[in-house]
Amino acid sequence: MQDLFIYKRQIQFGDTDAVGIVYTVRFFDYCMEAIDAWQREYLDIDWFDMVDKRRIGTPMVKIDMSMTGPLARGKAHITLLITRVGKSSVIYQLHGRDEDGNDCFLANFTYCLTDCTYFKPIPIPAYFRPIMEDYHQLSLASNEII
Repeated sequence: MQDLFIYKRQIQFGDTDAVGIVYTVRFFDYCMEAIDAWQREYLDIDWFDMVDKRRIGTPMVKIDMSMTGPLARGKAHITLLITRVGKSSVIYQLHGRDEDGNDCFLANFTYCLTDCTYFKPIPIPAYFRPIMEDYHQLSLASNEII
């Protein structure tokens, strides 16, 4: 079985407060970076090209996040799962952990695919859907979805 995608991000000095704990708001940036990295690796497209070349927008329609522990200097390890593939929307679940595997945050990002010209939802394109559905099945089989 294929492994789940884990995005590893070096924590920068500017990401932290004076004692080296990552600012909470940076968790959102880390999640967006993880989703973009997953799309580059699995869908062979980044967000810039999705908008500029394919004219597909991806507005976030819902974000929820729970902080479960501090994240300090070192690397953040963010495991990406897909919990739902709808007609026009996808839900990514992201588990943030520190280098030692301690839980730091859990987030769910829902985005809707839209036509950039008319700003209306569109079905997930046929060239993305099978990849997303396969990864969704991998996510379900992993027993990591919360």
